[in-house]
Amino acid sequence: MNDAAATTRATARLGLKAVRLALTASAIEPRDRRAAELYLLVTGLGVNQVLAAEVAGCTKQNVSKLVASVEDRRDDGAFDRQLAAIERAILGE
Repeated sequence: MNDAAATTRATARLGLKAVRLALTASAIEPRDRRAAELYLLVTGLGVNQVLAAEVAGCTKQNVSKLVASVEDRRDDGAFDRQLAAIERAILGE
């Protein structure tokens, strides 16, 4: 593994930790947090699904399904507001 790949992987792991911390302090239900963490990692932090799967310890297919499930849930206004607040907090907006 080259230095750039190692740095990218380490950055993705750090991003996942930040997302998990933010979700712990959020109103998002614990049962929804796994899907939300992968969604935020992929869409909010721009980590590709293959790397997200690697750092989260699951398959790319699992990441894809969970990201899609969160996208579907964003039609729920309360859930969307909660997720948007976490996105703003993580991205500093």
